[in-house]
Amino acid sequence: MDRLADANQRLAIAELSEERAWGSTEDARSAKPQAEQLKLRIELGEYLLRLPLERRGANPPSDATLIAGLATLRHTLAKAEADPQDRERCRIWREAYEEWLLAVDEVLFMERMEDGERETARGLPGLTA
Repeated sequence: MDRLADANQRLAIAELSEERAWGSTEDARSAKPQAEQLKLRIELGEYLLRLPLERRGANPPSDATLIAGLATLRHTLAKAEADPQDRERCRIWREAYEEWLLAVDEVLFMERMEDGERETARGLPGLTA
């Protein structure tokens, strides 16, 4: 197996590990690492709050609704961060996510290397790519 194929295989395995650590959810609201998904939801709510009302999409929530929702999410986040089991789930997910990021970088590097090898071969007399 060539280096790029090996890297792609490691990427597929890392992706499955990350998905398993996050949990199989359709709405991301019941992810296994609750504190991590709550942080993402808070980040989205804060982003929406900074947007003008007309840019928040169809039937946008009011500022008051967003502020109240963010308060609830922050309260729930504080409880999740205090939960040792959730801290462990978050640690496992973060490790899996970091492995996935490394695998993505490796595949991109290998693809660039292969592209560079083809370019080098095109520039040398007697070699074709």
